[in-house]
Amino acid sequence: RRVSTKALADRWAGAFIALVLSVAAATYLAWLFIDPAKAFWIMLSVLVVSCPCALSLATPTSITAALYALRGRGVLVRHSAVLDQIGNITDVVFDKTGTLTEGKAHILECRTTGSVSEEECRAIASSLESHSTHPFARAFRNEQHEMPSIKIDKVKVISGKGVEAYWRGHSIRIGNAAFIGEILSDTDIAIEQLADSSDDKFISLYLASESELLAVFMLEDPVKTSAPEALDRLRELGLKLHMLSGDPSSQCAQVAADLGIQFWHNQYSAADKLAYLEKLKATGAQVLLVGDGINDVPAMGLSDVSLVVAQAPDLVQARADIGLVGTDLRVIPQIFTHSQRLSRILRQNIIWAIGYNITAIPAAAAGYVAPWLAAIGMSLSSAVVLLNALRLKKMESENHGAN
Repeated sequence: RRVSTKALADRWAGAFIALVLSVAAATYLAWLFIDPAKAFWIMLSVLVVSCPCALSLATPTSITAALYALRGRGVLVRHSAVLDQIGNITDVVFDKTGTLTEGKAHILECRTTGSVSEEECRAIASSLESHSTHPFARAFRNEQHEMPSIKIDKVKVISGKGVEAYWRGHSIRIGNAAFIGEILSDTDIAIEQLADSSDDKFISLYLASESELLAVFMLEDPVKTSAPEALDRLRELGLKLHMLSGDPSSQCAQVAADLGIQFWHNQYSAADKLAYLEKLKATGAQVLLVGDGINDVPAMGLSDVSLVVAQAPDLVQARADIGLVGTDLRVIPQIFTHSQRLSRILRQNIIWAIGYNITAIPAAAAGYVAPWLAAIGMSLSSAVVLLNALRLKKMESENHGAN
């Protein structure tokens, strides 16, 4: 686990000041015996020439500059400690829908069983999904204004499964296969119907009453164009990638294959995601969770760092350590490389401060540095570390060779 450079600097700052005061007092006492007329001025030179700026001033300046640069890229960080925590991350866990995919699913086809017309099935589905915040629901809401009004009652949204309500006095559901199978009277027939109606290439959502399957909706939710490059860069940084999705369709396998994600699971509820993170962390992993849905919130609380993409619900955004204003996933590896760059610059400043003070303080104590020269040396040293820190205000589009 990487030691926090900021914590290290804070720890050393107090000790450094105490050391300088002790050296100044000892210098004064020594020069009282050597040349009393020079004792005060040499002690003053020791106090003036010492420069704790890298430990007390450049550290907050570096962090502020880094946060400023990230904000310019559309990355909002809740607190500065996150930048240190990012440096310890070993595993990145992604949600799929709306995170790795566009979250803008659209209906490709509606297959009905014949007992209810396609138009009415679409209208029922649109009415049910109007109560859901899941990204798939947007596909139905987009065409809701074109559908006739359908009266439904006692609507209940079940996270990770679907929506249930009453229509014409009968229970009706839209959701994944397992959720629909719970209310169909003949499970064996239902499973056969669902298997015959599904298409492995697309996301299948099912509409059923308590007695029969009414329709199957084929949805497509394309992978974000920025995802392949972003995940390739994260792998180059040595991070293990995981994908956990509530989607039961085989699209999860396709997305994992396309993006080269070795560890993935579909049809995961919020509890399943939480249990997965518990097992992962039990192995010593430090986890960044990237999500956008309500069912990601419990796992976000367990992760070491949580990140939400744009358009996530307010509750999800409120719990996240990092928020993205945009949808470009390529900024995620840039957060890692900028955190590494921050650590390097902080360490550079500390090394400079140590080297400068080891040289300047003994020279001043020996009487070789006049007070006016000590003031110039201290000012120049402060300028060096501040200018070095301000380099963090700029983020490079590709940080392969960041300094």
